[in-house]
Amino acid sequence: MNLPEQNIEQFLERWKPSGGSEHANYQLLLIELTELLDLERPFPATDDVANDHYRFERPVTCAHTHKRNTGFIDVYRGGHFVLETKHGVNQKKNRSGSLVDGTPERKQKRTGHGVRGTAA
Repeated sequence: MNLPEQNIEQFLERWKPSGGSEHANYQLLLIELTELLDLERPFPATDDVANDHYRFERPVTCAHTHKRNTGFIDVYRGGHFVLETKHGVNQKKNRSGSLVDGTPERKQKRTGHGVRGTAA
């Protein structure tokens, strides 16, 4: 597959500033990624699980030691992959009220639970 470099750069630039709102962003990001890679998009969910072999938010039964509950896989493609999205945020600021480089700290509106550039 030979993707135009400009399209890749446009995709990266569009998504680079995205904030820590995983649920607001991941479906659109993945649809745009499938389009960029010239792949089939996930299908709409139906009430027939036989048709739900490639979709967002596929329900699964989670069996714990003494109870069961329903969870959801962010993207499911039967026989191929499951994908769970996690949205990172920028590294934490130091405790002095300014960024590590001394720039005054601005209030961050939203944060995810991962930290970009770290194992977290």
